[in-house]
Amino acid sequence: MLMSSGRFFVGLVLLAPLYAQDLKVACEPKPETLRILEALPSPRDYEISFEVRIGPLRALAEQYPNDFFIQHYYQDAFRRAWHLADEYDRALALYRKRPIDPVWSKYSNALRDHGLL
Repeated sequence: MLMSSGRFFVGLVLLAPLYAQDLKVACEPKPETLRILEALPSPRDYEISFEVRIGPLRALAEQYPNDFFIQHYYQDAFRRAWHLADEYDRALALYRKRPIDPVWSKYSNALRDHGLL
């Protein structure tokens, strides 16, 4: 009995890395997302108007409400610029329209509580 338990444990230990390789966690944006974001005007290019810089990014945030990286890039465009309160309000309205998702809700609440959203 002890021998079969040991074999099971060894088999489990050897198979665990194979199972873990199947897990897909988005730690980096998809190549498509990177291409989309790189095609946008820089949010920090003050040679062009605010709307030309942020308008396309806002549209992307509305088009891809579940893409963490697009949402993060959008927030970073105005997050520390307190004079952009109107954009902050637009972002909040966009996020409040989202269907209830427990993971996103917890994340967005944490951001809001820490003044990051």
